[in-house]
Amino acid sequence: MLETFKNDFLPNVVIKEGTLNNTSIVNDNGTWRLYGDNVQFMQLVTKSNREIKELYSSFDLAYGDVLITGLGFGIISLWVANKPGVTSVTVIENSQDVIDLFLANNELPENVTIILGDADNYTTDTHYDCLLLDHFKDGDERPFTYARIQNVARNIPHDLFWFWSIEQRYCVRICDFTLNNLYLEPVDLSNYDFGRKWQAWIDVLDIPTVPLVAPEKIKEYVELYMNRR
Repeated sequence: MLETFKNDFLPNVVIKEGTLNNTSIVNDNGTWRLYGDNVQFMQLVTKSNREIKELYSSFDLAYGDVLITGLGFGIISLWVANKPGVTSVTVIENSQDVIDLFLANNELPENVTIILGDADNYTTDTHYDCLLLDHFKDGDERPFTYARIQNVARNIPHDLFWFWSIEQRYCVRICDFTLNNLYLEPVDLSNYDFGRKWQAWIDVLDIPTVPLVAPEKIKEYVELYMNRR
């Protein structure tokens, strides 16, 4: 089932330490960290695929013309761009420094375009097949609201909507797991029917373009996101 995740579609993204204005990339004992104004935006632990597994559902669902919010280290953007069936990838990134640090070490594929802009306020008449949100900072709950993602969904015409950390929030909000259950004191997820309540989650999100994913796929996404596979 995970053959796609394991194969060569994963991009060869080059990450190097560097600082540009108030943005920096540092290597902390094998963990890459991206900072802006001394606030960590994201991390990538090279000893595991955990952060990449968290993005697998976005990769798996992507097709056609895709818009992604947030560039970061460029992993999800280049990963999706490599996928057969994906025509183009447009990335909205609000930091020119993040863009320049990425481009200093990586060539942009022909089917990828980066636009400098604020994803929360970005509007366009261009219609995308998939809108994938990935511009939320690690562990930052304050700016995450359902109204925020609903606003992005309204502003950008699209057919399919998905966002990072939809799996975690589904487990906590709908499936009654705690973060301790998922991370610190892991419970057995293998026999849980995650697909049973997916429609309830769609109703909570109130975004009609969130797909009605098959139960076995929801299970796969959750278990991958929680690093159980």
